[in-house]
Amino acid sequence: MEDYNDGSSLGYPNLSACRVVLTSAGGAAHSAPVRLPAQILQAARQPPVAKPYDFALEKTVLQTLKDRQVLWKDTDTNDLDELRGMLARMKSVTNADEDVCASLLKSNDYDLSKSIEAFYQMR
Repeated sequence: MEDYNDGSSLGYPNLSACRVVLTSAGGAAHSAPVRLPAQILQAARQPPVAKPYDFALEKTVLQTLKDRQVLWKDTDTNDLDELRGMLARMKSVTNADEDVCASLLKSNDYDLSKSIEAFYQMR
């Protein structure tokens, strides 16, 4: 005797010999609809509920990362420590974001004094 409670079957031993035969619906009173109901067509024409997400924040973060990599790419290893020190000093003096400090340092030829002055002139 088979165990029908093992989870692999529904547990109806009298129906084990039954089979399902798919045929066309010959006895149905109506055939399939030829066109969609008006409510469905009207709903399909409505604008979407929410606008698609444009990933603007993610694109900005990736661009910032690329800018930061370009900033440090053209320098020697010895210069990197000096640049990081200048960046840290500028951040501590101005309380500005790292990206702002880095771009000001780059645009002022890595002159710390000029970069700090340029920051305060922007404000």
